[in-house]
Amino acid sequence: MKFSNNEPEVANFQLAPMIDIVFLLLIFFILTWNVSKQDVEANKEIQLPDSGEGVTTNSYDHAIVIDVYADGRLQIGKKQYTLEEIKAQMDQTQRLLPDKPVTIWADKGATVEQAFAVFNVCKEEGLENVSIAAKKSKTN
Repeated sequence: MKFSNNEPEVANFQLAPMIDIVFLLLIFFILTWNVSKQDVEANKEIQLPDSGEGVTTNSYDHAIVIDVYADGRLQIGKKQYTLEEIKAQMDQTQRLLPDKPVTIWADKGATVEQAFAVFNVCKEEGLENVSIAAKKSKTN
């Protein structure tokens, strides 16, 4: 008499396909991270002034970036703000994320007064990590 075995087969975990998927995800994230990091400066309409002996930092990676255009426009991301609205945004930032860095990208055609008006608003609201972006001169 033949007896049937009703026990299910033991499932084996296949490690090779999981390793392939992890490596593909790793490659994808590394490539998109590098492209997005390079596009931050490349996609800006703002022409930064030369800083001479300035130090290049990557503070824009995780900072709030405030754009100051030559025509006086102020933007955070793609949204336009007035100086009073920037003040309200910085007040909210100071309450929620007091250590959040703020980088001001002022066009070289913008006046110093426009850039420092934004800088002073940030400082008045209690933000300590505020900087103004400039590109390092390419001298030999």
